[in-house]
Amino acid sequence: MSTPTGRREALEALPRRGPSQRKACCYLGLSRRVATYTLKLPEKDQSLGERLIAAEQEVPRFGYRRMSA
Repeated sequence: MSTPTGRREALEALPRRGPSQRKACCYLGLSRRVATYTLKLPEKDQSLGERLIAAEQEVPRFGYRRMSA
């Protein structure tokens, strides 16, 4: 739970009727900005990622270095 992603998951695991978001972020040492941030991936990168995952499932021994070449 030392990464922002882990802290964000811990914040989401808190019950809705528990502490306020402000207090929960303070307890976890997490910025409220990080708690509400959503990652935005461009469409072209998303399709490339899907193609890489499909290729990796066909030939898993290639690894990420050969897939990107």
